Amino acid sequence: MTSPLELPVANVLQGGVPETITQTGPAPERIGLEMIGIEKGAPLTVTAQLVPLGEGVLVDAEVEGPMSGTCSRCLDPLKKTAKVHVKEVFAASDDFIASNEEDEDDDYEPPRVEGDSVNLLQSVIDEAGVTWPFSPTCEFTGQPCDYQEEKILKEKPTDPRWAGLADKLKELDE
Repeated sequence: MTSPLELPVANVLQGGVPETITQTGPAPERIGLEMIGIEKGAPLTVTAQLVPLGEGVLVDAEVEGPMSGTCSRCLDPLKKTAKVHVKEVFAASDDFIASNEEDEDDDYEPPRVEGDSVNLLQSVIDEAGVTWPFSPTCEFTGQPCDYQEEKILKEKPTDPRWAGLADKLKELDE
């Protein structure tokens, strides 16, 4: 399975001319947070502009795919088209970024061009982790949240770890 997040950069590095490419394919792994994300195998569309930087390449990409999850408030399923924007510089050689001896505490190493391609997977995962909500609600998908405590308690199954506590609380109410 080839990943749509693996972009060929050989022509850009050799020709020195920017290029725009669009690729589609299945997500190579789950992208997102615990309660919301793009599942492994979901269709992704990647539109990227590749800009040569001498011994490196700048990738400015938009990644789209179907996001699914659970509302943290009403526990209803969430669905939305996810859009993740990534702008990353990839080094094609060790000489791409020279560090000063004074900058010893700066341990940043840009991601590398591997063979003739770059892989945006980690960049997309990082961006999703920073921009998507940790506890998503229906409002995140543009829908009103139908949160009603009584509805939740009646319709949603009780977590078995809390079942004993629920029985004790019912006894106190009676």
